[in-house]
Amino acid sequence: MLKAYQICLEMVLQRNYTIIDKDDERILALKPDGFKMCVFTTNSSKFNVETIHEYISMMKKMDINHSIIVYQDTATPVAKKIIEESTELNIELFHVDELQYNITKHSLVPRHQIMYKKNTVGCSNFKKKYSSKFPLLQKNDPVARFYGFDTGDIIKITRDDGVMFRIVK
Repeated sequence: MLKAYQICLEMVLQRNYTIIDKDDERILALKPDGFKMCVFTTNSSKFNVETIHEYISMMKKMDINHSIIVYQDTATPVAKKIIEESTELNIELFHVDELQYNITKHSLVPRHQIMYKKNTVGCSNFKKKYSSKFPLLQKNDPVARFYGFDTGDIIKITRDDGVMFRIVK
């Protein structure tokens, strides 16, 4: 879990958050626009309905609507469904094995950065002009998950041989 915690620290910083508080099981971070996010690491053997309700309760007490939860063994289908159906909270779920290395530092992974966030004027103009001409980046792609890209974001990918764009779906 220690390695996953270290990768979470890198992930938070790469997402342009500033870490304002941390302990062994939690990282609290702030974006320049004032939005807070919290990373929780859980040592419990099973991530189930009771566990997700505990984290949702903590998020509400902390007045946070975005969190990353790292779990160790298994997550029950019902707990995953609660997360998927949550409209007011943005909860990202990672298994500890997914965070044993920083995927963005791999030599074969090019640089990814958000060019336009969804629902911005630049994004709308870009999609009107080019949407049928650019391939997609799946939201469940490991790099998209690492950076927390949302559906509709325009991503700029810089490779050694040039620049390309993807629309997150």
